[in-house]
Amino acid sequence: MRSAVRAAVLLVSFSVFCASAARAQANPDWHRANSGFRMNAGSANPFIDPDGYKAYVAEREQAFEKELAKQTVEAHTDATVSFDLAWDHVALSVPSIPESIAWYEKMLGFKEIRRGGQPTGQQTALIRRGNINIELFQLPNAAPLPESRKNPSEDFRTHGLKHFGFEVKNLPAVLAELKAKGVTMAFEMRDNPNTAFAFISDNAGNAIELIEHKTR
Repeated sequence: MRSAVRAAVLLVSFSVFCASAARAQANPDWHRANSGFRMNAGSANPFIDPDGYKAYVAEREQAFEKELAKQTVEAHTDATVSFDLAWDHVALSVPSIPESIAWYEKMLGFKEIRRGGQPTGQQTALIRRGNINIELFQLPNAAPLPESRKNPSEDFRTHGLKHFGFEVKNLPAVLAELKAKGVTMAFEMRDNPNTAFAFISDNAGNAIELIEHKTR
């Protein structure tokens, strides 16, 4: 973009030069009579001296670079957020890490990346499919997921994170495959003009949305 703007500056400058040069040839003192034209004392007349024109263009480019740098700093200063974000992972507390790994591998194609543990008895694991990471935690004596949290509609009555969603192509075919594997449906498919969505439950009862965007 910077090169395009610079080209525009040069084009405008050249157009001004051509028009003004013609006036300068007809009246060498034209620039003194024109109140809109100003040159620094002792500087070359760009409309008579070609080297002066080059210096004039260089001066305009320097002014452009200075203004661009100023506006760039101001844009970052005024921005409410000045850093980038990228999706990293979602974390789930589950009653059994081996069972959760088996479920996500069978149903959604995730693969185990690593496992870990602490002397306290806490176990962890990371599973991944593509750039989607799910972190699993298993703690001794952890409370089970409340029944209300297993129903997407009821879960909205409790504050906090509700569910995570995966985009799929051809949702009816995806659901048919999952049902053949024995998946538990938390919310049957709703078909709208632009989207179709449904909710399934993982082995621990966590709600997972599957959505198809028909217009993409």
